[in-house]
Amino acid sequence: GNWMISAGKARAAYLGCTGFFRLIAVGDISWRDYTVTVPVTVHAMDLNKSPGVGLIVRWQGHFDNGAGLQPLVGWRRLGAMAWYRYEKGTPAIEGLQLLGNGGTAIGTKGFTLTVGQTYMYKVGITSAADPTKPATYRFKVWNAAQSEPAAWDIESVGVSGEPRNGSIVLVAHHADVSFGNVAVNLGTPEPKPELTLGTMG
Repeated sequence: GNWMISAGKARAAYLGCTGFFRLIAVGDISWRDYTVTVPVTVHAMDLNKSPGVGLIVRWQGHFDNGAGLQPLVGWRRLGAMAWYRYEKGTPAIEGLQLLGNGGTAIGTKGFTLTVGQTYMYKVGITSAADPTKPATYRFKVWNAAQSEPAAWDIESVGVSGEPRNGSIVLVAHHADVSFGNVAVNLGTPEPKPELTLGTMG
């Protein structure tokens, strides 16, 4: 959906609207290990649609998931999706989720979000020493008016076959959300491919 800058923050252009996925991609596809921190304020949520708000890391863009649709609609090829989620049901489930490649749940923690309150979201990525193994992902959320807690809310190893690198995506799903300044501490990018030229004698 369309976005605008409101009071110095990115917010969906239709204020109060809680439509389907809205995404903003930030950064470079070559990023591998990094920590991202962003202030997030939820203005409204459609609790009947199981809303969610958070970040995707190691994102390489939409892909063909076999549906044959244009534009491409596959999106779960990622390092991790770290977000707050309210899942409608009896009883409803509310909390933080860390989803790995393919949408596999790799960590959860109970959390109650207050509409109108600004929270800090922080996600960190550390690659495994063995490049064939998934990275470790860390996720924490805290009240922006308070000091950052030392402990992570969720810390978990990712899913086999995940991308080794990718950018960041800000996610608002059935929620009216403002995202503040995105701070990225880049550790290591994926090495750029090298081109070797030879001559024919």
